[in-house]
Parts: sequence; C-alpha cells; structure tokens
Amino acid sequence: MVPHYGSSGVPSIIGDAVWKTKLTMDVFDDPDWDGFDGKGARANIVVNGDCDPGNAKFVYPIDTEDGPAGSVVICPKTSTQDYSSAASLDVVAHEWGHGVVFNSAGWEYITSTNAALQEGWADIIGHEVEWRKEGATSSDPETEDWNYDEDSGQEIRQENYDDGQYVSPDTNPYSYHASDTCPTSHGHYCGLRMAVAFWLAADGGTDDGLFENVNPVCRRDPDPALADCDLEVTALGTWAATRIFLRILMAVYADSSSDWHDFAEYAKQSAVDICGAPFPNCDNAADEQDTVQGAFTAIGYPGPTPLVRYCNPDCCPN
Repeated sequence: MVPHYGSSGVPSIIGDAVWKTKLTMDVFDDPDWDGFDGKGARANIVVNGDCDPGNAKFVYPIDTEDGPAGSVVICPKTSTQDYSSAASLDVVAHEWGHGVVFNSAGWEYITSTNAALQEGWADIIGHEVEWRKEGATSSDPETEDWNYDEDSGQEIRQENYDDGQYVSPDTNPYSYHASDTCPTSHGHYCGLRMAVAFWLAADGGTDDGLFENVNPVCRRDPDPALADCDLEVTALGTWAATRIFLRILMAVYADSSSDWHDFAEYAKQSAVDICGAPFPNCDNAADEQDTVQGAFTAIGYPGPTPLVRYCNPDCCPN
C-alpha cells in the first residue's frame, strides 16, 4: 500500500506504518542485522490497537494483550494529535528498536534500570533511522531533527534543548544527566540520558546555536549545571555515530548484565572496530574514541577508565 502522510484513515495509517517499518529495516541491514531480531523475523504491525491513544508499543513475549509477540502496535491518535503516530518515523523505528534491544542485549522490561536502558537505546535507534532516511532540506513535512514524535503533531521530548522545563517533576521530568532525578517508574524519563549521549556524539547542535556540543543542562538558569560545561564533545556526524552505537548492541559488547557505567568502554571499543584499521595501516580511531568518551562523560557516566584508549592488535603505542 502506498503510504500517505497525514491521513487519519486506517488504510493510510497502515501504509505509513508499513513504509516506515521498511525504512527502519533498511537501516538495520547496513550493520548486517537482519530484521528487528537479527534473524529476519516477520515484522507484524497492528494499527488502531486497543491501547492508550497517542502511543505506540513493541509487544514483548511476556505481554501480548495488545498484539502478537514481536509486533509493533500503533495506538489510535488523540484528539490533539494531527495524525497517527504512524506518521512519525522516529516512533516506528523506536518501537522496532525495542525489538533490537531485547534480542541483542536482552534487557527485559522488568526493572527500572532495564526500562531506562530499553527506552534510551530505542530513542537512539529512532533518531538514527530518521537521520539516515529523512532529509533536512526536503519539502516533505517529515524532516530529520532531534524532537520525538513531532510529525504526528505532538512533541514528546527533545535531546538538544533543556532550559529546566524538561526536568520539572510536575511537567516533563526527563533526565539529561546521571545526577538528574527522574521517576524510576517510567523508563522514558531516565532513558533520555542515553539519547543525549548519542546526540552529542552525532551532532551536538542546537536550533538556536547556544550551548552547542555540551550537555543541555548547561543552559539551565539560574540552577547550577550538573555537567562539566567546559567539556565540549566533537561531533562525528550522524552516520559515523550510528554505526558505532549500533555495534554496541549488535556485536559482542552489551549484554543483560551491562549497565550505565559500561557504555563508555563499549563505545570506545566499537569506535576502534568501525573507524580504525589493523596492522600495517594502524589506525586506532583516537578521535572517535575521544568523542564517545566525551559524550558519556558529559551525561555523567565516564566509565571506569576514562583515560584509556583502545588499539588494534600490533598497533598499540609503547
């Protein structure tokens, strides 16, 4: 079915969801990950499911009330949404991202830490796919950015902006740094930190040109910043950062025992794998390692050895 952005009719919602699922799977194929589970499983989609309006969800094996396990459910739109969330590529990719996370690292959505890691990495995948597949200069309403679900007419969260409003316990208590408080009952709030690290590594830019390449908490006024605001992260570009971050999940690094303090080390090792070169050419991807280390340090998770840089065999300095 031909996708049609913006229509509220069920056939067009199906078309949007199917098309954005295809775009998502195309990106997964680039790092040689077959489908959402790495094994080419069928990607089932349920539209206008019996779930909370304005939402979408990936169906885990332990909770199949809204659809078959391994499917993505697009819930009905709210009265304030312009379109169904099927209009938002980052939402559809985010939900399939849960499938990637579940089938790679294996974090089950049963603890507050696992929920935050699930949501943070799914946010990263949502942005990765949007930046890979949508063009900023396109006349189409769907363009790449760092807002989430803006294409349906509702902006839920934004990685590159924080003047304090996003961390109010009474409004949107999203967490941009390890020292930020957030409700542990909702994985999206704490998980945003992970997407902030990806934004710093990939782009680091802000719409207004202020406080670029630093954690967005640095713009809070009058509250003191939580992060080191002298630490500026040199962005790699979205595709280089995407390949490095996806490898953390899709290769051999993250597993069910991993937590926030592990990812800086995983990212440095992944940077060597993706951007380095073995002997005799010997490139240890020092700049890329500096970027990902800086990105995780900026969100308050520098890891156990922030000064260590990894190297290819036979390419290590004396």
